[in-house]
Parts: sequence; C-alpha cells; structure tokens
Amino acid sequence: MGSLASACSPTWGRHGSNPSRYGWLGRTYVALADGPEVFARADSTVRLAVGSRNRVASIRFWMRAFTLTTEADPVPGQASSVTLTERAHWLLNPDTGVDPYLEDPASLWLLHWWLLSSRPCRVPTWHVAFNHMLTVFSTDTLHRRLGALADQAGWKTPSAKVINEDISCLVRMYSPDRSWADNLQAHLEDIIDRPFASLMLLSAPEDGQLRLNPGVMPARVVAYACLAYSQAIDPAARTISLARLSTDVGGPGRAFRLYSRQLTAYLQRVADTHVGIQLAESLGEPVLIFDEPAMPMGGHLLSTLYSRPGYEAPPLPAH
Repeated sequence: MGSLASACSPTWGRHGSNPSRYGWLGRTYVALADGPEVFARADSTVRLAVGSRNRVASIRFWMRAFTLTTEADPVPGQASSVTLTERAHWLLNPDTGVDPYLEDPASLWLLHWWLLSSRPCRVPTWHVAFNHMLTVFSTDTLHRRLGALADQAGWKTPSAKVINEDISCLVRMYSPDRSWADNLQAHLEDIIDRPFASLMLLSAPEDGQLRLNPGVMPARVVAYACLAYSQAIDPAARTISLARLSTDVGGPGRAFRLYSRQLTAYLQRVADTHVGIQLAESLGEPVLIFDEPAMPMGGHLLSTLYSRPGYEAPPLPAH
C-alpha cells in the first residue's frame, strides 16, 4: 500500500480550501435523507445552511471523502447520484445514529481514520503528510514530497498553487489557532471552524515547521482501526503483526502517529477487557490475535464504546 497511485485518487483541491466544519456532516445527512438531489437544487445553500455554492461543493466533497456518501459515475448529461452509506446511517441518523451531532471525540477519530483509510483516499496531501513525512517537517518539504510522489504515480503534477492550497487546508483543519490560549471567543469560533483541531494531531509552531503529534484517543477506536486494516489487507486473517500495524503506509500507526509501544499499550487495554482479542508472540514477533473475523468484530467493539445506560449502540456495519 506504499504507492500513491494504489492508495489515492488524484483529487487535489476538491475541498475548495474549506476544511470540514462543525455541523456540516449532520446537516447534510438530514438533507440527503430527505432527498438525494440536494446538491443539485437551486436552494442548496439554504438547505445546507451555508453562504455560497463553493461551500456546497466543499460539503459534497467531504461527505464522500469521509466515506459517508457514494457517488455513481454520471451518465452524460445527468448529475451523478449521491447515496448515503451504512456508515453515515450508523453515525449520523438523528433517531438511531450513535452520535448524530458528533459530540463524542471518538467520532472525530473515526472520521479521521475513514478519511485516510478509504480506498481510494480522496485527499492525497493528507495521505502523504501522515504516511510519508517525519515527525517535524516544513511545508516546502511536504510540497516537494507531494510533487515527487505524484510523478512516481504517473499523475499529472498539480500546480504549485493547488498544492499550496491543499497544504493550507490540511494545516487549518488539524492545527489549533494560537489565539486559543488568549481569547475564549476565538477558541469557540475555532471549534466550529476546525473541529478536527481538537485531536491535536498537528501543530504549527512559530518556527515555520509542522509537527505531527501522537493521538490520544479511546483504545477501542485504535483496536477497531487495527481490525479494519487487517480486514483490508487479508479478510481471512486472524492475526496481524504489531510491526505492520505501526509502520505500514496506510496503517493505523501512521494515521494516528503512534509508535509500536504506544499502539501496543492501546491494544493491551482492549485485550484486557474484551474476550476474543489478545496480544501474543509468533516467531518472536508481537502480534494481535482475534478469534472471529476482523469485521464485524471491529464493528461490535465500537458498539461497546457508544453504548450507555438505557442505550445499546448497534454494531457498525462491515461496509
């Protein structure tokens, strides 16, 4: 999964320089549930409560990039068909979804994983930043790496302007505004503008460098991502090495920026409390072992994360 061509589609800049904002996904789910033609409607800006058609296009892009919608290839002269996925229903349905308003931080971690692990990944700049860069790097270094990997993939190299807009959107999406510490109003506005900044995965210190930080998230999200990754590379497997999980391009270790020791600690917490999941050694190498198919085991694991007194969350559908 190391090749950019095998992991991503050459969809540069489709976000329109707008990172996903708080409220966009839930509102769009409701609008699409009422009628799949919402993006083609003349009043789409009103239906989606945004100020411009540019943002309508951005919302449409993010819904697909997060794998909350699918789009059939359009027939010439017709608009493409936009359909909500089972993941979208599971997460965002106002009546039955596990977190329709994205109030649980676990949901943002899930969306981050779905964004990077979807095949194809529709944000190649995000894929390269999390999978191909060191912990600290400059935007210039990322820019050059993107160009080189695009060339290797046989893609038409995007313009410098498009790559710069992609990098700017990535930084804005994940990097908290430095005014948070001094201005509560700025903090509240920033939460709305960039909810994924609360994950603290990326920081942009004043020295001009970007820094990727290890995630701090529910252990069951990590375990789910590991099981989902195992399913993607070998649906019949009942074991996967910790080395692959922590270092594979496209794997959970890189997506969450977790080293092997950190990943092991998360998985051990789950293994201590959930029958059927264990850590062991095989040929001297640490491995994750699961007694049932990786999926739907991962989906059932997530249901325990979202369940609470009086509410038993459904398992996440396998697809």
